[in-house]
Amino acid sequence: MTRNDLIDALQKRLSLPRTSVVTMVDALLDEITRALDKGEAVKLTEFGTFQVKQRGPRTARDPRTGKPLALAASRAVAFKPSTALKAALNPPAKTPTT
Repeated sequence: MTRNDLIDALQKRLSLPRTSVVTMVDALLDEITRALDKGEAVKLTEFGTFQVKQRGPRTARDPRTGKPLALAASRAVAFKPSTALKAALNPPAKTPTT
């Protein structure tokens, strides 16, 4: 699903003008980004948690030449799904009756 697909789905579900839905989606994504940039975790109940992880400097290899490359430390976003989201994606298996 792309950003536009999400906007279309919300527009149909909420019966709102597209411009309003675009504004809401952009504001939501902007607020999540701002919180993560500050180092805060973003917890969405029954969905999951986004948080920033610090990656230390490391050495990698250039796939073309095989030469080592020094990669600087960086920050990356990690997502941990909630138990409810995991359950929704993996419903309990039905046991066959005999």
